[in-house]
Amino acid sequence: MIPAILINAAVATQAAAAEPLSAAGDAAPELNENAAKSLKTLGDVIQFEAVGVIIVLGALGSLWILCELIGLVFKRVEAAAAAKRAAAEPEYVPHEEEVPVAAIAAAVAIALDRPHRIVAIGAGTSGWSAEGRREHFLSHRVR
Repeated sequence: MIPAILINAAVATQAAAAEPLSAAGDAAPELNENAAKSLKTLGDVIQFEAVGVIIVLGALGSLWILCELIGLVFKRVEAAAAAKRAAAEPEYVPHEEEVPVAAIAAAVAIALDRPHRIVAIGAGTSGWSAEGRREHFLSHRVR
């Protein structure tokens, strides 16, 4: 009985001139026949489908535009917050080239209990990577 009521509610706009529904829901086949008779030609069917596609694409387009507008609002709020943070306190970003020379010199002075001279400070090479490369090259045969 419930499906008959739902079908009747779905086609109520075309059933304004139809007979009133009984409690058993026997008017549903009549309504479906009336709906089928209203689309008599292929042109009517194509027009009906085209209107449906236009409605669906319009709804999807509206949702897309709404999402874009919400994204713009979030971008503006984030930009305003970033500008406020930048104006409040400048951040110190250390460069990779900066090395705490004084700390390294103090560590060398403590480790070596004799006179020393620091010539260069740089990143050391790992023996593990060189050993891995050597093993890899040795695993290939020369042809």
